[in-house]
Amino acid sequence: MRPTIYAFCFLIVFSISCSSGEKELPYKDLLTYGIPLEIQAPDSVDIRSSDIGGQKDVVLNGEDGYKLQIFSSDAYHNESTAVEEYKSEISKHPRFKEFVQEKPQGFVYAFQLDSTTVNYGFRYIDVKGGKEIVIQQGMLGIYTKEEAEKLFNYALKSK
Repeated sequence: MRPTIYAFCFLIVFSISCSSGEKELPYKDLLTYGIPLEIQAPDSVDIRSSDIGGQKDVVLNGEDGYKLQIFSSDAYHNESTAVEEYKSEISKHPRFKEFVQEKPQGFVYAFQLDSTTVNYGFRYIDVKGGKEIVIQQGMLGIYTKEEAEKLFNYALKSK
């Protein structure tokens, strides 16, 4: 009887752990686009790259609201200083409402667009190889808190 109970408990725990949580996506290497970074992205992701002066701009668009914009330029500060500068810049925006999540390498924030609309975004900063890499939500669109946090989590898992 005991092995049956243990097996039943194991199946319940296993099915809950498999069904809750986000779908793991494969990693895409962005080095061919001039950014020394690997990030999780759908297999069918559309990647577009451009150079703006000394800055690389890579846009990733995929299914299920996957929209990321990644900038890379020469680094002039360490990671923590860069994060604080981005936080300061965003908090001065007239529509700034609050920071809803903060990590050492970035944050999720909210802008109050009007009395009923809140738009969420994030910044993730990684300084490596003399480059400052900034990952943020795609430029176009209004994001819910859940959407912004989901995209932020992809940035947090980048390597």
